[in-house]
Amino acid sequence: MISGDNNLDVLAVIRAPLEQYPPSLNQVALLAEAGLRVGVVEASHPDFVPHAFARPARVERFQPCRHTLLHKENPPHWVSRFWRVFEFGAAVRRLVKERTPRVVIAYDPAAMQMAGRLWKLRPAPRLIWHFHELFEPSPRAGLLTNRAVMFSDRNAHKVTLVTFSDSYRARFFASSRGLSVAPSVIPNCPRRLASLPQNHLRARLGELGIADEKAVYFHGWIGPSRCLEVLVQSMRFWPAIAVLVLAGPICEHYKQSLQQLAQELGVHKRLVFLGHIPYEQIFGLAVGATAGVSLVTDQNELNWKYSAGAINKRFEYMAVGLPQVANAGVGMDAIIKQPGCGILVDPASPDETGRAIARLLEDEALRLCMAENSRRAHLREFNYEVQFGPILERIVEWCRN
Repeated sequence: MISGDNNLDVLAVIRAPLEQYPPSLNQVALLAEAGLRVGVVEASHPDFVPHAFARPARVERFQPCRHTLLHKENPPHWVSRFWRVFEFGAAVRRLVKERTPRVVIAYDPAAMQMAGRLWKLRPAPRLIWHFHELFEPSPRAGLLTNRAVMFSDRNAHKVTLVTFSDSYRARFFASSRGLSVAPSVIPNCPRRLASLPQNHLRARLGELGIADEKAVYFHGWIGPSRCLEVLVQSMRFWPAIAVLVLAGPICEHYKQSLQQLAQELGVHKRLVFLGHIPYEQIFGLAVGATAGVSLVTDQNELNWKYSAGAINKRFEYMAVGLPQVANAGVGMDAIIKQPGCGILVDPASPDETGRAIARLLEDEALRLCMAENSRRAHLREFNYEVQFGPILERIVEWCRN
């Protein structure tokens, strides 16, 4: 352990449950496994089961307020939102003062603003701002959110290190904010899976009375930007025994709209919802599928246009050797096509999507080749130990010095 008895080496700040963002969770875990004492200031929510860290004694978690998941709850009153921001920020500043971390990592503009102007402290901790997304002020966002975004824009050049999950997002941010030092890039890969997990999907489907062997699988947040309407429409091109399995949180209204579409197309009996799945369990489901799906459309938004390295499921499918059908777009050739991990399609085309999925389902030789390529790419390159390694080395060196 590098810190003194009561001090922290690293303080991680995230305005959500840590388990909601696997890349942040991976960073905390790897920092602790490297021998650092890590504190996490986060919001709590009962939907998320606390992660079992390999080095639990090295991780302290502080949850000053509750998080609102908008797919399940109505937004709280503005007074409640303001109070949550106040108590969260107060907790961050108190911990910085009392536990004197050597490094502070903030994972979103709200966390960056709540941590405050730490570069003014003497001695000042090293600051890392990790952007999961590109953030822009918007009339649709609230006052507090826009203030936080403007704070991060104005002060990004003052922190020690800025990181992004996608190289194109990083380049755009550096150019538009006038940064002299380019952000580092850490794709949203999972931890390295040395061996494949046990298949739990077959048992789950069996509980629902489904015995088909061919399952097209999607996990993650289930919403319109994931091209799921196109995916349902593409099912008419699939083999008749194939089912579409959706695992993840979904609001009831959107679920009903997908079910209605499937009913109109006559494929409703082949559409399966598994609901919210704890992160540790998704690999046991994905490993039992025949093909994975990772489609997004740019919707004229930069975050979707520049999403190659930011969509977790692309790399999670690779980890278990699951061939995938993914959207074509900026940066996707390097991640999917060149390693031979899947097929790229126009995400707005049900025909193209359906025929690509049918090809994977029906061509066993192709599927096995892509499965091997996916595992190889994961073990060699697309795992968090490799991607976060250079940053981890720098943080350990800062703490030792």
